Amino acid sequence: MTVIPSASVLGNASTTFVVATSFYTSALEQPFEAALAKHQRTNSVASVPYNQLNTFLLNPGSVIPEHATATVLLLLRVEDFIRLELIEHSKSASPDPSPYLSALRQREAEFLDILDRMRHLRLTVMICPAGRGAYDCQFLSNVIRITEHKISARLKSQQKHVVVNWPEFERFDPRGNCFNPAGDRLGHVPFSPEGLIALAEFFVQKIDQMPTLTMEADSTEANTVDFEHFLASLKVGLSVAPMTPAGEETSIGLMRHTTHFITHPADKSAQERPLGLAFSAPQGEAWVVEVTDRFGNYGVSGAVVFGLEANVMRIAFLFLTCPVLGRQVEHAMVHWLADIAEQREAQLVQVSIINGRDNKVLVQFLRQLGAEESRGDGSGAQVAGTATQFRLRVAGLKDSASRIAPNPVALAMIVKNTTHGEVTQC
Repeated sequence: MTVIPSASVLGNASTTFVVATSFYTSALEQPFEAALAKHQRTNSVASVPYNQLNTFLLNPGSVIPEHATATVLLLLRVEDFIRLELIEHSKSASPDPSPYLSALRQREAEFLDILDRMRHLRLTVMICPAGRGAYDCQFLSNVIRITEHKISARLKSQQKHVVVNWPEFERFDPRGNCFNPAGDRLGHVPFSPEGLIALAEFFVQKIDQMPTLTMEADSTEANTVDFEHFLASLKVGLSVAPMTPAGEETSIGLMRHTTHFITHPADKSAQERPLGLAFSAPQGEAWVVEVTDRFGNYGVSGAVVFGLEANVMRIAFLFLTCPVLGRQVEHAMVHWLADIAEQREAQLVQVSIINGRDNKVLVQFLRQLGAEESRGDGSGAQVAGTATQFRLRVAGLKDSASRIAPNPVALAMIVKNTTHGEVTQC
């Protein structure tokens, strides 16, 4: 591994060890904490929330506090760029690879653009091999490998990052395949417990060779501006249309593999069908969300089902897929929901959340909007499998969404250009 001089003293005991990945991340914290303790290192460990990788790369202040020193490890697996597409391919009999190649090129272009925009981050990056997880990648031939080479070359050209080759880890841990396809299929971290321990040990032994950075005030401000410029450059387009039977089938397929921004994250396959929920609710409506940006068309990317009763818009189901999060789509959706609530003369929006490990991003977003919350059991704790009601006042809701948006001006353009079909009540 090539050693690059760090921005501060290497091996600083007060340094935070930040783990960022393209897959589910939180399970990595404990193995790294154990490995650091084993080697008598006092580094704290923080993980970048899943689906917030791009946000972090452009705005590391979202995870690393001002004036803090950090060592940042990025574990990148290119097949995660098209995870949802690979899931669909596993159920498809079509031999045509072109839709998947197009999606991969779209995500590749976006990621390379983000790497070009990074200014202050200094990374240690290991590109994990594709094709050893839950889904087949062989039909894509060598395209994923080409993307891996492009990313590695772009990082090396910046001359401030360390790129670790996967074979180096395999020589360190020669036991064989450390991937966990079963866990990967469930959306968990794709490594076995033994593989996680080996990864943590491998990098902790090399921690003094890994670059560090200190988040000074000027770099924090510059990174925020970089992220705002990136959001403005995306030119996000949002379309909301009444759900059709075809749209319902697409939504069901997506929501079964959606985590973090979903109201019912537990046994999603057992939930009632969205149109059924809409038909059973007073003045029920079901809508699908489609998203585009300058990199391409993401197609159906979410859905919302709600009913209207006693001046309350009761949201029975809502989700957005991970690829579109962080582009201010969620903020624009709040604007759209507030518009609909105003048109229907609702005074409150109520969102029912089934608590689980996978929807903390949605919960945090609702709290940022100023939602009042109450639990059915009257306790102060969120217990997995129980419901929490979040209530948002329609008056001022759009202002709240704009206030917490990273780039309110870019959000205003998304809202202005949002298209929607005619209202169809069930």
